[in-house]
Amino acid sequence: MENFKDIISINDYSRVRKHKQIVNSVMSATTIGSLKLNDKLPSVNKLAVEYDISRDTVVKAYAFLKEHNIIDSVPGKGYYVKSVKNDLKAKVFLLIHKLSPSQKRNYDAFSSILTEFATIDLYIYQNDFAQFKKHILNSKSKDYTHYVMNTHFVDEDHDVVEDYDVVEDYDVVEDYDVVEDHDVVEDHDVDDDHDVVAFLKKEIQLEKLILLDKKMDQLGTIAGVYQDFEKDIFLALVELNPLSKKYNTIKLVFPKNSCLPNEIKTGFLNFCTKYGYESSIIEDTDNEKMKKHTVYINLEEEDLVSLIKQIKSNDFVIGKDIGIISYNDTPLKEVLVDGITVISTDFDKLGEHAANMVLKNEREQISNPFNVIVRKSL
Repeated sequence: MENFKDIISINDYSRVRKHKQIVNSVMSATTIGSLKLNDKLPSVNKLAVEYDISRDTVVKAYAFLKEHNIIDSVPGKGYYVKSVKNDLKAKVFLLIHKLSPSQKRNYDAFSSILTEFATIDLYIYQNDFAQFKKHILNSKSKDYTHYVMNTHFVDEDHDVVEDYDVVEDYDVVEDYDVVEDHDVVEDHDVDDDHDVVAFLKKEIQLEKLILLDKKMDQLGTIAGVYQDFEKDIFLALVELNPLSKKYNTIKLVFPKNSCLPNEIKTGFLNFCTKYGYESSIIEDTDNEKMKKHTVYINLEEEDLVSLIKQIKSNDFVIGKDIGIISYNDTPLKEVLVDGITVISTDFDKLGEHAANMVLKNEREQISNPFNVIVRKSL
């Protein structure tokens, strides 16, 4: 095969493992007809040399393709295309903001369902709108059947309101409804999402789009698996309220220039107002003057260790003097200080729901489950 570089594409900067990139390239080529029945593939050695990768990487890729009856080999003649009638149903462009432990769970659940039925190209945009746009623009020549993505961006111009202690004219609902016109309910993410919406409408066929995490109503009824950030934190705190009653203050650690949705603040303040807790929203705990009977809700992984150190340096007992609630579970949180109480969307379900939409070519809007795991930190 003289033109195999037109068929097999390997990106050194992709998060997708190189053997999987080879698999995806071959499977995609057999689907669109670039590779035909009995076409010869480059040898293991040739592919390894041309792309400066290990032989083991190529062997692993070819072994997977053989196992799925897409290619075969003849001693002395090499590898060839055995079948172009594979079960591929989709070619997926997957774009997420970062590969954190929680997003890794999402990806693993998503890919485990689609491995034999789709090629998946994973891209990371690091919460940066420019990178987000670049990846999408570069994808347009690759004939993707589905675009699966979330939209979490850091807004460098975002000014965090300093004092949330007093909530004026805030209507507390009996059960839970969305509260409109609240002082802090502003979506600062990339010019109120206007730029994102305009860009997606221009550059992507919306019937191919599946959104993760955040709904974007400005796009219309777009398929997606979403978190109801405002309602989820409210109901989670209601569930934890019997344990929280021994505290009188709850503080939300919401980092400056965070990509986290402001709806989290709204749900938090709604709960504290309704249930009579003193509350505030802080950027970090570095200079925090900690007092007993306070609960801290930690959102970002990197802030949790700092929070624990700060509590211990004040000789407070976690789960007695100071409570901790953390977003998104990890194995470490099961054992850290005898267990951290967590509230979290179900990232496995999020990935599974999105994968099934691709597999069945469905266009639903699914509210993802949100879980509470009680441990000793509260």
